[in-house]
Amino acid sequence: MKRPVDVFISYRRVDGGFLAQLLEQALVREHVSVFLDKHEIGIGDSFPDKIREAVKEAGDFILVCSPAYFGFDEKKQCRPIERDDDWCRQELTLALQGGKNIFPVDLHNCFPSNPRSLPGVLARVTTLDKEDCPTADDLDGVVKKLLGKFSPETLRHRNWNEWETLLELDPFDQKRKQSFNETIRDIVNTKRCNAETVRNFVIPLIDDAADVRTRFSAYYAAYTFYRRMGDMDKLFALVERCRDRKDFASVPFHAVTLTQYYRFKYERERNGADLVLALEFARKALDNLPENAGVLLSYAELIADAIVGNREEFQGLLPLALQTIGKAMEVSSQSNPKQFCIRGRLLMLQGRFDEAIDDFRRAMDLEDCEKKDAFLRILQYQGFVFDAKLLQMEARLLSRFVEAPRGWTTAPERL
Repeated sequence: MKRPVDVFISYRRVDGGFLAQLLEQALVREHVSVFLDKHEIGIGDSFPDKIREAVKEAGDFILVCSPAYFGFDEKKQCRPIERDDDWCRQELTLALQGGKNIFPVDLHNCFPSNPRSLPGVLARVTTLDKEDCPTADDLDGVVKKLLGKFSPETLRHRNWNEWETLLELDPFDQKRKQSFNETIRDIVNTKRCNAETVRNFVIPLIDDAADVRTRFSAYYAAYTFYRRMGDMDKLFALVERCRDRKDFASVPFHAVTLTQYYRFKYERERNGADLVLALEFARKALDNLPENAGVLLSYAELIADAIVGNREEFQGLLPLALQTIGKAMEVSSQSNPKQFCIRGRLLMLQGRFDEAIDDFRRAMDLEDCEKKDAFLRILQYQGFVFDAKLLQMEARLLSRFVEAPRGWTTAPERL
């Protein structure tokens, strides 16, 4: 995606090039889109047209005021700034005529203060506030001040560029060391991600980004953020807006979001049709992402939910669910409590109560008590242990009744 030019840096190569490049690098690290002619003008490009386009597009203009910028050139025996064909003069004139925000950065206290010393419209430059940068060590402070003065459009694009850079991911690539969904989760957890940044800088990418990879990455980041925040109304609205998009149909992770969406709907409304749809999309997600541990876990867990919800038609999927959870544990980089909890539930449904209890206890041991809601999850595992023991006792009692010979008494003393 082509980013707009937000900041144009004007300098003289003879003595301002080094600082100009340091300034460019520092601004790029802050996600500001910068035009610096040394880097931006390629072979075959029209230099005048490229300059005019960049100055016109940029909202902010930095003037690197080195001694040579306005000074006397001994070799040419003139002040270049006074020549009509001088590129620095033309750049600065275009910026002044275009009403750009101009920020002089003074290297060696050589910024002109006398308007009569500059020709024509350039005299207005002397009225501008400058930032002093006598050494490279002062650059960080200058950049910080500039970031506080740039136009609102530049600052908006700065945030947009930050997300656009982070979201240049490939949801089709499943061979990366870190999976797509893990990368998105880390982005949401570690970047300046809040309701405002998601609304202003992530959501617009869903429609505005040129490439489907970036569009879907933005969608998945917003989806992950709303899910983490527990804002189910916004999550539902987001999915309902995007679920039928044709450009997302071929993205493997689209089925993942639809699986979770219908599962959340089922948990909220208890409509069995939503659970069936969740399982259908979970199966599709599994076909698309057969080595993804999260997708494998989700499919196995949904089968457990369906069976517990008295959906008899899914009882036959129990062996497949156990096979799926086994594969999830194989492909995972490390064990986690959820894996053992889901397998324990499936084992309990199969009547393998001792193994189920062992898994629930293993889940409790793996739970990190420093994490949010860890105590509630441990209570849940303990509840499953209680359920498993109760069902085991019922099964034993039932087997005694079934196997008892004729005339066998059911008096309490025999139990």
